[in-house]
Amino acid sequence: MTRIIQEHGRWFFYGCLVNDIFNEKEDFSSRYRYCEAGEDLDGYDEGDMLWDPYAGNKKSKIYGIYTHCQKHEETIRAITQEADVLLLQIGEDFTGAGVWSVQIDLVSLIHRRFQNCRFEFGVS
Repeated sequence: MTRIIQEHGRWFFYGCLVNDIFNEKEDFSSRYRYCEAGEDLDGYDEGDMLWDPYAGNKKSKIYGIYTHCQKHEETIRAITQEADVLLLQIGEDFTGAGVWSVQIDLVSLIHRRFQNCRFEFGVS
């Protein structure tokens, strides 16, 4: 693993606070949307329900469903159903582009071993 340090000229640099962060119950139905007229998607017709890889990426939240716009539905479900906890998500409502996620396994969380957190950034 290589650590990359990069000066950031926006919210990291200025030390902005995250507004409107919340903890709400989520379910996977919020990750689907209707296929719209004119969309050219193989196998889908207007009005069909389909997985939306961008659903949830605008939210900053504590806990909930893991979000990453480059991962498929099966991967998102598997990560969400593991013994890992999404501690924090900083969404596009704050970053402007991409989602920061902080995850930790349940045992480490119970024992407050926060050095075991995993940070991930996903952007389209």
